[in-house]
Formats: sequence, structure tokens, C-alpha cells
Amino acid sequence: MNLSWSANGVDPLKMIEFAKSIDERLAVMLSLQHFFGLRVKESIEMRPGNALIDGGRAIEVFEGTKGGKPRQVPIRNEAQREAFAWACRVATEGRIKRLRWPDCTWLQAQGRFYGFMRRLMITKDQLGVTPHGLRHGNLQRLYREESGFLSPIEVAASSQYGTAVAMPIPPLGLTREIHLQACRTVSREAGHVRTGIGASYFASYGHGLRKGPRLDNESVPPPTSMKVTFE
Repeated sequence: MNLSWSANGVDPLKMIEFAKSIDERLAVMLSLQHFFGLRVKESIEMRPGNALIDGGRAIEVFEGTKGGKPRQVPIRNEAQREAFAWACRVATEGRIKRLRWPDCTWLQAQGRFYGFMRRLMITKDQLGVTPHGLRHGNLQRLYREESGFLSPIEVAASSQYGTAVAMPIPPLGLTREIHLQACRTVSREAGHVRTGIGASYFASYGHGLRKGPRLDNESVPPPTSMKVTFE
């Protein structure tokens, strides 16, 4: 099952704009989750003024990370640059320079954030998505940019066989090397050590790439079923 917002009919940019009409800090947090793949806690606890590194070409995520492990996320495009500049401006308005609401502790900010999510209907029971789905969408886009191909879970959804629970067939031209390099980049920018963790966000091709890229005259058997797990 694809947990990204777009795959479930929710437009991230429109929702961020709607969130801005309710609370600007909330909108900034969602924007960082969408454009940089930040986890909820990372977006709440970030101090943007301390995050820019490498001559402005990347941000370092170190506040609120899983296991306390810092990571670097490159700034790849103007949309990311604008989102980060927005975060910097909003954070300077509070005495603690975090994106967290200045009158809140971390736990209070977490409660306020999820209260807003219910108000926006960003829950599995309402619109069918959660905030973490923004991270899924971001990492799926990153896989596409790095490989030049749809991610496995997107291939499965768009295939002639039609479901996201079927083992997708690798698209024509995709090699194991291209796939693995894209997975390495995704894992690194997501803050994970294991390359295979990418499957938690965009599924996998199983053994489909082990014999080399598929040729355009090669017959395609029906895909086998698989169990997709998500972190």
C-alpha cells in the first residue's frame, strides 16, 4: 500500500497552503516534511538557523532525529530553498529559534501538531493519510530523480496487473546498479544505514533485477504476490 499523500488523493501543496491559513508554523513543519522528508519530530524541533551547511547546498538534520543520528540532506531545487528560507524566517520569531511553538515544550508541541492534524483530517480514519505519508512521498520522488524511473510501488500501481500488493516487474532499461544507487541515496538522506530500508517507503522488485535489465522483447509473466511492510 502506497502511504504517500498524492497516491491517496491528497495534494500536499494545497494542504500546506490550507494549513498556513490556520497556523503558519504548522504549515512550515508540513513543508519541511514534504520537501526534505523530515520526520514529524525533526520538523518540530528543527533550528533552521543552525542547519544550513556546505555553503548553503545542504541542511544538517540533528534535532529530534531517530537515535540521535545527524544526517545531511542536499538542497536540490528552488522549491526546497524557498521552503527552508520560510522556515528560517518563522523560527526567528520565537525566542528559542526552533520551529516548535515558543510557548510549548516538545510534548506540548507534539500534542498541538496532532490536534491540528485531526482538524485538517490528516488521519487514517479521515482522509486516509498520516503526516508520515509526506516522508513516503518525498523519498519516492527522490528515487525517481536518482534513478530516472518510477519507484517499485508506483510501477505496481500503474502496471497492467494493477495492484500495489503485487510484486512489480522492473521497467525496461532499469538496471540493478541504477536501482541500488538510488536506494543508497534514499537511505542516506532518510537517515538510515541499511540500503534495503527504502523498501519500507517504496516497496521493491524482489529478485526481478538479479538477472539484469529487462529487454523490450522479453515476455513479462504475471507478478507474484508479496508482503509490503512500512516503517
